[in-house]
Order: sequence, then C-alpha cells, then structure tokens
Amino acid sequence: MLGILIAYLNFFSGKIRGYEISPDGRYVAEWREYDQSSARTTNLSTVQIRTRYSPFRRWVLSGLDYGAELSLIWIDSKNLVVQCGSCGGFEVKCSISVWMASM
Repeated sequence: MLGILIAYLNFFSGKIRGYEISPDGRYVAEWREYDQSSARTTNLSTVQIRTRYSPFRRWVLSGLDYGAELSLIWIDSKNLVVQCGSCGGFEVKCSISVWMASM
C-alpha cells in the first residue's frame, strides 16, 4: 500500500502550470505546483525535467510560490532557461549534462 502511495505522489501529483518540449523532442520541462494545504505555508512550485515518454522526473528548481509566473525556454536541445518575470529578473540556466547525469 505504501508503495502505491509513493508511486502516485511521484508520477501524478502536482498541477502542471506549464511545460515546454525540447527542440529535438527528447525532453519535457514541466512547471508543477504542489498544494501544501496548510494555513501557515504557501504552495510549492517546481521545475522538473523528464524524457518525453518517461514518467520519471528530475527536479531542477523548487521554491515556495508567492504568485510567481515562470517561463520555460529551451535555448537548444540541451540547455533550458527558467525565468521569473515577477521575481526581479530571476533567471536560472540548466544544462542536460548536469541534471541528467544522475538519472
């Protein structure tokens, strides 16, 4: 029973707020929001990467969501830029060689 719960949380939880497919079609970057359902906390926003036909995702970026609007932009098939316009110009560049090496 515990295994089923863990599988559910890993594969299907969170609301997809946005996604972008890499130019070569191999990877998908997803911006997901997880509802913390607490009066003292806010929702958790994450950017996750997965191969196109795999449910297994790797977290690239996560943080508390206080109304941020993220943009996912593939520079090329190996490099992703995550921008937050409402965060004072916050920007993160991610490379496949870094986050896919441990998958």
